Amino acid sequence: MSIQEIISEQTVSEITPETLNQWLKTQKITLIDVREVQEFEAEHIADAVLQPLIQLNGLDWSAELGTVVLYCRSGRRSAEGGQRLLRDRNLPLVHLKGGILAWKAAGYPTVVKNESDSI
Repeated sequence: MSIQEIISEQTVSEITPETLNQWLKTQKITLIDVREVQEFEAEHIADAVLQPLIQLNGLDWSAELGTVVLYCRSGRRSAEGGQRLLRDRNLPLVHLKGGILAWKAAGYPTVVKNESDSI
């Protein structure tokens, strides 16, 4: 399924972990984690940019971002944030169905904070 097919609707479309994994290899995307700082620091998907949900509208959106893929823990916050963004802007935007939990359940890797780094 192509990016254009998925984003043609005005709702926040969902993509599967499998689709995200493929896009990370083949498409120009910006992966945005909308969780809180502590959650991101503990574990996140590689190459993700942290932009907490409360600050999402303040992000400087440009065509250079490519397709924006939002994710959170389970998909609820990323869907909510995506809906707000679509109301305010016309963006190529999707979110990861099931969030980082679905990503991990599908067997894909995450960046995990080394517990020995903490004091």
